[in-house]
Order: sequence, then structure tokens, then C-alpha cells
Amino acid sequence: MEVWEREIIKASRILIVDDNPDNLDILFNFLNNAGYCVLAARDGEQALRSIQLEQPALALLDIHMPGMDGYELARRIKSLPGAAKLPLIFISALHDSYNKKQALELGAADYLDKPVQNDDLQFRVANVLLLDWYRRQYQNNKTAVDAAAKDLRL
Repeated sequence: MEVWEREIIKASRILIVDDNPDNLDILFNFLNNAGYCVLAARDGEQALRSIQLEQPALALLDIHMPGMDGYELARRIKSLPGAAKLPLIFISALHDSYNKKQALELGAADYLDKPVQNDDLQFRVANVLLLDWYRRQYQNNKTAVDAAAKDLRL
């Protein structure tokens, strides 16, 4: 990974959503020690407020949480103005293909099995953040090209 790519991803805010304080602490410490700005939420409602106020670049979602589960949280995130393209990584102890498929169908960028290994987490987070940065660059460039093409037609 290039130096400029590391700088882009390390400047990113990451939201972790997990009702289990031990899991939350482990993930928080992994990412915080790697230099990320980390936000934490213990439930879906708190996560939605954090997304609206803090505008993270990525959210890590547990699936099984009381009240609003990770799937419903993903649906609500995708319906928020300005958050529809927020990359999501599901993290769960559910290792079966049904849950992985459901997460991906809801627009998840990735899925990690618990217990999460630090190296795997770092690699997946960096990849998702970098891919999202490239997606945004592409969209910005496409918009500029489309506007220039429209001006040429006038």
C-alpha cells in the first residue's frame, strides 16, 4: 500500500456497533491502536444518531443485538439521507452462508467471523475504505466529465 493510501484510510472515522462491551472494547482497541478515529455504539438507535452527527467513513455492525438487529440497522442506514453509500462490514459469530448472503444482499462490503483476528480486521477495513475512496473519486470525475460534455454540446 502506498503512503498516500495509508494517509487516506487512517484519516477515516470508523463506527463500531456491538451490544457486547467486551467485543466493542476489543474492536475499538484494534482500530484505535492502528491509528483510526473510532466511534462506538451499543445499539442501533445510538448508531443512527452517531452516523447523522459524526458521518463515519465505515460502520462495523454486529448482527445479533437486542431491539434493532444488524440487518435492520443496515436497512435504516441505507435509507438515511447522505448515508446510503456508507460502507458496512458485518461482524458476527454466525458462520453460516445464509447470514453472510443476507448481509451481502443488504449491501455489506464485507463480512467477518467472530472471533475477529486483528490482522484480518486491519486488512479488510483498509480495503473497504480504499475502495470507497476510489468509488468517490470516480463519481466526482464522472460528474466533472458529464458537466464538461454538456457544456460542449451547448
